[in-house]
Amino acid sequence: MTESEKLTKQQRYWLTHIQASHDNQQSLKVYAREHGLNITSMYDAKKQLKRKGILEDTRPQRFVRVTTPVVMQPVASCRVLLVNGTVVELSCGIEEIGRVLETAARLG
Repeated sequence: MTESEKLTKQQRYWLTHIQASHDNQQSLKVYAREHGLNITSMYDAKKQLKRKGILEDTRPQRFVRVTTPVVMQPVASCRVLLVNGTVVELSCGIEEIGRVLETAARLG
């Protein structure tokens, strides 16, 4: 027995109207008004049919969970006193400290 065959008479009634509104490219509100249907009942039926898997949720996702890998780099603090008296302080990865010190030595 398919999912749609398991529906009650009332659920099949609303499914027919919901599909017709979609086929006519009308919002449920406009379709319900034109056909004298109770919009709240129509929305409730649509929610039930989605829960049963009969209708798909066609709303675009507003938020998507994104995970990024965390890369831990050792951090070192460095304070360089240049020949002209300027003090440079920074925090960076251990690999960068060597380059910073080499660059500072060339300046002196």
